Amino acid sequence: MNLNRWFRQAGYCVLLLVLLAGCSSQATPSPSTPEPRLSPTVKGCAETDQGMSSRLPGDENEQEPAIEVIGNTLRYTRAIQHQCCRKVEFEQEIQGAEITLYEVWSGVGCRCECFSEIQVDLEFIPAGNYLVRVYERGTQPGSSEPMEEKLLISVEISVP
Repeated sequence: MNLNRWFRQAGYCVLLLVLLAGCSSQATPSPSTPEPRLSPTVKGCAETDQGMSSRLPGDENEQEPAIEVIGNTLRYTRAIQHQCCRKVEFEQEIQGAEITLYEVWSGVGCRCECFSEIQVDLEFIPAGNYLVRVYERGTQPGSSEPMEEKLLISVEISVP
């Protein structure tokens, strides 16, 4: 075999490999799926740590923690009487087929009682079956000490 011919064929093979490698690294982009997003809504005293009661306790109906699925959204709701001057915020953890939501309470607390309605939507959950747990945690009223974490609800859901 002629040496020049061999080098020319080897060069074509290297060029072909480079082109193939470049094509495979430029995969067709897949449509992006949004990451799950937490959208909380708090009505009542727990919107801020300055919330003060404008009604007498018992004027509102408490609602036990509940979870429902609406499309690809998980909705958590709760309505509670609680100590005034306490604020609630929310956190999420998603690990595989387990979703954990946290009600995180803060603020020094006041002597009065308040009422708040909580709704948290966790949007853009991929289809599948999940174990959902919601915990209450945060700081104890009047201190910076952590309060004992409390499981509020645990359910299995299916997202279509």
